[in-house]
Amino acid sequence: MTKRVFSLLLAAILAGLCGPAFSDAALTSLAGFVGESPLPDGARERLTARVAAGPEATAWIIEEDGVVYSLVFLPAPDEDDPQARRKMESSLLAAAEMKGKMNLLLYGAASLYPSDVYAYPEAIAGALISLKDERSASGIVLPGSQSSRKILDGGVASLDWAPLEKIEIAGRSLPSGKAFDDAYCAQLYGISRSFFTTGQYARALGILKEMHRFQWMNPDAYLDTAECFIRLDRPEDGRVMLERTLEAMGDKFSVEQLERAGELFGEAGDEASMQRLFEEALRLFRSGREGEL
Repeated sequence: MTKRVFSLLLAAILAGLCGPAFSDAALTSLAGFVGESPLPDGARERLTARVAAGPEATAWIIEEDGVVYSLVFLPAPDEDDPQARRKMESSLLAAAEMKGKMNLLLYGAASLYPSDVYAYPEAIAGALISLKDERSASGIVLPGSQSSRKILDGGVASLDWAPLEKIEIAGRSLPSGKAFDDAYCAQLYGISRSFFTTGQYARALGILKEMHRFQWMNPDAYLDTAECFIRLDRPEDGRVMLERTLEAMGDKFSVEQLERAGELFGEAGDEASMQRLFEEALRLFRSGREGEL
């Protein structure tokens, strides 16, 4: 599997788009995996209890005697071709271990990414993955960590653990500031699109509002916000959002974005603004064509 495909798969997993699909056989297999893992009895019993209490999840985390344990289970789609299935399982194992280590890091980084500022853990994880990909393809390094991975009935599992002290030390090197905020917003936008494209406009709008707190200058995200308002029968809010977006970043709009904004103005009942933006889009298109000649 190519690095790009793997990254897309991991992003979907982190965003919760590859949801759980547990069967009784999968749960039994997962319980057996935990039971066979080289953990202290107390940690094993607590982790088993967590899985039993929340079988609809795909990840569980506990802290016991100064050690943090992260268990991840990723369901595997049916695949009849043996070679294709082996490749898929190999990629899922790598993704499960990556998510497990990421969960450990996030557990120890609560002060760096406070929940009242960064409300979506999956977006935090996705941002860290994207920034890591830019610096290195070697994956997440967590000194002192141990892991156990296995292909199970219906999916794969990864159990990762490390001393909390080591996790907190590793967390000090995690990115922060504008570079992280921009990456976090990019992940939020991706999550919002998964709801927007399926017509879940209220859920998309909630995530987009969270993203706008960081003043991330992405025209498409603001156009999505305006469209969400319109689809939710709030055309005036949509029109105001369009006006503010054009004031803030209209000079960065492409022809396609100007046309989309015009169409949305039309749906919001502002035909004058619609016509004006269509004319601007036409002028921009013609100027671009002239520059190519």
